[in-house]
Amino acid sequence: MDCFFILIDKKYQRISFDDIIYIEAKKRYVHLVTEKEKFLIPIPLKRLEAYLPPTQFFKLQRYIISEKKITRFDREFVYLDNYQLKLNSRSFLKLKQHLNVVEAEGKIVYQLQEILSLLSIESSNESKDIP
Repeated sequence: MDCFFILIDKKYQRISFDDIIYIEAKKRYVHLVTEKEKFLIPIPLKRLEAYLPPTQFFKLQRYIISEKKITRFDREFVYLDNYQLKLNSRSFLKLKQHLNVVEAEGKIVYQLQEILSLLSIESSNESKDIP
């Protein structure tokens, strides 16, 4: 099954795994954020985690995040669609090890636009040197 149901206002609401962005532990509650809605559910995070497929979700600190929703991350934050969650150094390393991260032998990998702008600056400087 690709979803679960939660009781909200005396009705069972379908929550599709693909719609979940992240889930945050709030003592005995969880704050569930989906693409369309946000829910505060009286259930411990560990109990809700048991219903989630481990191939789609990843636990970091007090969060469970959807791997499909990760757009980027750095040492301070993981960015999920329009949200950013604060990372500590341990979570950053855990996330980096878990995801398929491609690094260029210790050098920073530039985005294509940055490379093109650098090349155009260099080529314009070289053309000035030509008599």
